[in-house]
Amino acid sequence: MMTLDLGHGELLCEENRSLGFIEKFPERIKHVHLHDNRGGNSPTDDLHLPPGEGWLTSWGCLKRCTGFTMLAQ
Repeated sequence: MMTLDLGHGELLCEENRSLGFIEKFPERIKHVHLHDNRGGNSPTDDLHLPPGEGWLTSWGCLKRCTGFTMLAQ
């Protein structure tokens, strides 16, 4: 079982890594932590913004997941 954190996938990289986890482990994702941010390379960049207020572009990837719960923060 795995928690996918979409906002954290945007940090410390040039492209959000969440889609890679969804493609490799869709059956293992049981919980999605949904928040937005504006990327970055430090702990202070993890802003936990409401969806749509940051740079996250992979919202459409959620339709590839099945059987999970979601916590929006």
